[in-house]
Amino acid sequence: MLPSLPFDQTELGCRIVDRERWQVDLSSGPAGVQVARSKPFPWLFVGRLPRFGGAHADTPTQSAPELAELARSRPLLRLHAEVWEPDPARRRALAEALADAGFVQPARPRAYEHSVLVDLEPTEDEMMASFSSTCRRHIRAPAKKGFEMRPIRDSEHAPVLQEILTESFARTGSAPPEIVWDAIFEALRDDQAPLELVGLFRADEENGTPYSFAMAVLHGDVVEYSHAGSVRRDDVKVPLLYSCAWSLMQWAKARGATRFDFGGVPRPTDVEGRLSGIEAFKRSFSPDPVQVGDEWVLEPRPLLTGVLRQLGRGLDVRTD
Repeated sequence: MLPSLPFDQTELGCRIVDRERWQVDLSSGPAGVQVARSKPFPWLFVGRLPRFGGAHADTPTQSAPELAELARSRPLLRLHAEVWEPDPARRRALAEALADAGFVQPARPRAYEHSVLVDLEPTEDEMMASFSSTCRRHIRAPAKKGFEMRPIRDSEHAPVLQEILTESFARTGSAPPEIVWDAIFEALRDDQAPLELVGLFRADEENGTPYSFAMAVLHGDVVEYSHAGSVRRDDVKVPLLYSCAWSLMQWAKARGATRFDFGGVPRPTDVEGRLSGIEAFKRSFSPDPVQVGDEWVLEPRPLLTGVLRQLGRGLDVRTD
């Protein structure tokens, strides 16, 4: 059975990114807000409502002002509403409702706006045929070079996975996300957990470590490619992530999902092209990214936020 809430709004989704969760009962249904204490001002919080859309897009005139009221009634510096809604008309309705409720679009949004979506409803053969020839070749290449795909269930792999993630983000000049691996492996004890973690291993190394990994999470009928990484070694001459992504798509189909979301593509501000390889990888599965989201933010106490922002600059710290 598919989950009723987007994974990032669930208790497990919040624990994995080390966030508290506030339950919100909107007119359109329950929701979960991720909250974290502001580091310089720990009595205040920054809230994020990930993947706001779906059911909420049917009743935006009610759900948007309810979010604004939540922000004003709790000790929040700001509340971010991260819209995920690929249907343009429904996304516009959400945007108009959020703007009417006092939300504005931030100058530097963190949530992705465009992504590569793969339709999971065709057969696996039909899906494979829709990928680029390079993609198909890269999916099959590891097996020909002595590698095999395996589900990752042993928590002893956690340090290696974090090292791979850190190395992969360093190649793009950015810091890796903070992930609570213990929460992931605890959840994966359940075969019906709303997430999957796979890795590419050498077939002749029974107790070896992964050369790459990828994780996906269930958001209703959409599966998101959430975290991934690979090593760079002179003795490894094989694409390491294509087969991981394909394995996750197969898992997603088996779980009843209808779309696979690659978790965003680089913004036009990536002028140095550090993420061009990631974009090429994702586009090889489907060449045309589509707009899926917008980010909106509400500062319910603008005078206080302005003072704290100035104080934060004076202390050379961020207020979020």
